[in-house]
Amino acid sequence: MSSIYDIKWSIRKKFIFLFILSYTFFYIFPFPFDAFPQLDFFFNIYDRVHDGFVLWSGKNILHIQNLKKLAFSDSGDSSFDFVKFFIFLILSIITAIAMLLIDKKRNNYEKLQSYLFVYIRYCIGFYMLVYGFDKVLKSHFPFPSLEKLQQTFGESSPQGLLWAFAGYSTSYSVYLGIIEVLAGFLLLFRRTTALGALLTLMIMINITIINFSYDVPVKLFALHMVAYSLLLISPFINSIFQFFILKRETKLTEEKGIIFPKFIQSYRKIIKATVIISFTLLFINFSWNNMKTDGDSAPKPDLYGIYRHENSTIKGGNRLEEIIFDRKITLLKWKDQYKYYTTTIDSIAKTISFQSNIDTSDLRIVHFDLNEDLLTLSENDSSSMQFRKVDITEFPLNKRKFQWVVEYPYNN
Repeated sequence: MSSIYDIKWSIRKKFIFLFILSYTFFYIFPFPFDAFPQLDFFFNIYDRVHDGFVLWSGKNILHIQNLKKLAFSDSGDSSFDFVKFFIFLILSIITAIAMLLIDKKRNNYEKLQSYLFVYIRYCIGFYMLVYGFDKVLKSHFPFPSLEKLQQTFGESSPQGLLWAFAGYSTSYSVYLGIIEVLAGFLLLFRRTTALGALLTLMIMINITIINFSYDVPVKLFALHMVAYSLLLISPFINSIFQFFILKRETKLTEEKGIIFPKFIQSYRKIIKATVIISFTLLFINFSWNNMKTDGDSAPKPDLYGIYRHENSTIKGGNRLEEIIFDRKITLLKWKDQYKYYTTTIDSIAKTISFQSNIDTSDLRIVHFDLNEDLLTLSENDSSSMQFRKVDITEFPLNKRKFQWVVEYPYNN
């Protein structure tokens, strides 16, 4: 009686599989294991070696002398990321050829393929949970900041416009998050893999188009998610085509399960439940903390608000027109420039320390007095500035609420 190990794969099929296996290791690993802070020591070493090799390759093979990994950049489409993508492709091709030559007598990689698909399925599922919970708990798309509320429409960047659009509505953000969480959970179970992969593919195609259309620097990652979704759908392509296109009765080809060692087989359901519950709680905790630090629930400073210049005893010079005390930064706007500051407010001593985010030597300490909505700032007894607090509840984005009946469109 023949087994799956007797199936003869073509050289092309073996090469494609080994390429995907190698690339997946280079691109995805160590996710999701790096989600645990307890393992940071080991994976920090891995990241340094990993990034060091990419930098060396970029400078010595591709001759990009100014290549560097930007420490404080949130972009996933930097020069470093594109070089890393290219190096991973080359390494994966070389690794696949080497493995093909070393292991050329092997008939197939059926068993290894089943492990690879499960790993990809869980990783993509976990990514969907991470991004989904961030939207459900309103940390991925927070409500537009005070600076954004003050910004003219034409001054907004394409990505800023998108973030303001998505962040305005809590219900829309939660809806997007629930769909992503659903797709993630569907991918974690073998019987719902096809549905989960289809849903993930539709979500990621939409996100990819949005990223390209609004210049969101997560284009490479989104394209990878689309590619991996297609890979997970590939075993079911024929059944999907038969059902949706040819309108024929069909049965989905079930994904091959992993053959566990005997001492694990009896406990595999318990292990699976433990893994899914543990990572779910971990991701919820991440999103909860993000909501408290960067989302709508982030703490507000004592003087939170927008203050516009009303009166000043200082004559001449470039007058300070506006101060915005936002959640994390303070923005000082003059007529011809603006600067970002980190502020420390001492409500007892009635002082504010303005520390420039660009020039650390730029430190100003002023006294303040807030009388209802009138803020007075003074550096000495002879000079002072007064600012009137803006009622931000009067902004249309804050004031306009949902209405069932609308006689005329409110479209400012």
